[in-house]
Amino acid sequence: MSRRVRPLLLAIVALVALPALAYFAGPVYRVDARITAPSLPTAGGDAAVLEPWLAAAESRFPDIVPGAEKTIVWAHPDRRRTPLAVVYLHGYTATRQEVAPLCDQLAAALGANLFYTRLAETARLGTADLFRDMVACLHRLGTDPKSDRTILARGLHEAVPLEPFEIPIVVTDPGSAHVVALAIGGVRRENPLFTAPIDRVTTAEPGWRRAEAGTLNWCLSE
Repeated sequence: MSRRVRPLLLAIVALVALPALAYFAGPVYRVDARITAPSLPTAGGDAAVLEPWLAAAESRFPDIVPGAEKTIVWAHPDRRRTPLAVVYLHGYTATRQEVAPLCDQLAAALGANLFYTRLAETARLGTADLFRDMVACLHRLGTDPKSDRTILARGLHEAVPLEPFEIPIVVTDPGSAHVVALAIGGVRRENPLFTAPIDRVTTAEPGWRRAEAGTLNWCLSE
């Protein structure tokens, strides 16, 4: 195996293994997984009944993220039933705004009513968003973790845009003068790589830049 390929493969393995390690080593939150059948209104799909019923149910939770409440987007002005309905249920640590307006566009294209719902403990302020706004820090062995320097975080460097639920990971190699960063998670279709000189990552101007595909292909081919 080429000397240039081996460090890169080790870095990729680390990028995959570190999130798994963080997940299994992290805190454990107790979630009530019991399934309780809701008390549905007797008027079926009547909009005059469904909308107040949903609003009353959601009003019990004043800490819901604004705009993430359960709601119905009707396909027609008269709010009638449609042969097909779209139901969107987002992930545990997300809100529906993260994929907007995808569901609205899909429902409109199908001529279908759209029901935005959520899990019992999601989209609420103060809930256990374990992976929200995570940061990558530089820790020196034998030092207090409170003194760790933040290397990457959402909004820290314009050259490395991060979404709220993306996890920044920084990997170094003893034989390289640069570090490699990767943001995983979130809703991106691809996870771009970023590089910076290793002697500048703790400075105000670390010089992060996105790694071009040609550079990565060249490294893999050597």
